[in-house]
Amino acid sequence: MENGIREKIFGVLFAACVAGGIYVFRSRPPAPAPGLSSPPPAAAPAEPPPNLPRLEESDSFVRQRAGALSTSSLLAEWLKLDELIARMSTAMGLIAQGKVPRDSFTTLGPRGKFPVKTVGGKLYVDPRGYARYDAFAGLVRSLNAAATAKVLLELAPLFEQAQGLRRFHP
Repeated sequence: MENGIREKIFGVLFAACVAGGIYVFRSRPPAPAPGLSSPPPAAAPAEPPPNLPRLEESDSFVRQRAGALSTSSLLAEWLKLDELIARMSTAMGLIAQGKVPRDSFTTLGPRGKFPVKTVGGKLYVDPRGYARYDAFAGLVRSLNAAATAKVLLELAPLFEQAQGLRRFHP
């Protein structure tokens, strides 16, 4: 893969991570004001807008919307998992904390062992190992940014609900 393409892919991934982190950070409830002795009673989870399913029943809806964004077999494999909104919400929270959301994206990670080579008795990264990320990079490259943003905005109430419930803990 060319360095320019690799840089663009990593740039898109970085921007997506930053956007996800900002979304999670801004959707947190404000800290209680000093001097309050007890927090107000928690409100019941808000129902999603009428055109969205309930969080517990949202997987097929998410599969339909997200599946239309790319023909990538890697995305199709990830969409077979359960609790998709909760997984994605957890991933955004972890990214905002500077952590790798590996458990949220188990099917998207590279396959096989990371190859190394020995030169002069020392271990080095084998450049062929970077090819393990080609499938994921292809998935990211296949996504239309505007269409993906539209789907994420449509699903935002479900993300907010999942974050409030903390339903998925990797």
